[in-house]
Amino acid sequence: MLAYAPRKSWSRTSRRPFELRATAGNPAERALRSLRAPVRRAKRFVGQRELARWAKLALIATVLGLFWIWQRTQVIKLGRDVHRLQTERRQLLDEVHDLRAACEKMSSYETVRQRTSRQFGFTTPPVRILDLE
Repeated sequence: MLAYAPRKSWSRTSRRPFELRATAGNPAERALRSLRAPVRRAKRFVGQRELARWAKLALIATVLGLFWIWQRTQVIKLGRDVHRLQTERRQLLDEVHDLRAACEKMSSYETVRQRTSRQFGFTTPPVRILDLE
């Protein structure tokens, strides 16, 4: 029967992380047990290495996932901004068109003549026929 006793602290010495204590057995059983301990330690170390590898992969996948989510939200936000700016541009172009039409109307000869006669009392000068002979 085997009993495992973990050491409280161990450093890189000749001590094993888990020492096997033999409660009973002959020298052949003890030799066999001493051969199994490094194999267990190696399996445990490989398991830790594999766990660390999976942890790194999980961290990379998480970072990439968060980057993808952030990128998608930025694309959606920028799409909304583009739509809002297009709408605003369309409204401003309509306003510019209306102002140009009003400017053309205000600067036409007929409108200027009507306003000057109404506001300042200007009248149309009489037509004279000049005889150049």
